[in-house]
Amino acid sequence: MVTDTTHIEANYSASLQFNLSDYDVKIEDIETYWIKWGTLNVVMKDGSEQSFQPTSEPEPDYKWPVHIQEWAEDEKEWKESLRPIQVEEGIIVEEEEIKEEED
Repeated sequence: MVTDTTHIEANYSASLQFNLSDYDVKIEDIETYWIKWGTLNVVMKDGSEQSFQPTSEPEPDYKWPVHIQEWAEDEKEWKESLRPIQVEEGIIVEEEEIKEEED
């Protein structure tokens, strides 16, 4: 059993923007759409299909991760660390500190 954290992983949110006016497409002409691998795929109401690349790719905000996870590694696989953590306003707070604050 692994109990010690060996890696800390931080996940950040990233966004892609697709400006329909740049593609000369109106939302009311779209039957359905999906986004896969950063490409907007559109099926128009007339049955035609089109694919578009993003018009803007803002940089992710690396100030605060949206999720932090501790991982432990043993000889066979990765496992979530047994040391519980909670992310609160971008600061890692250990479980004992939270219990003390509640008392």
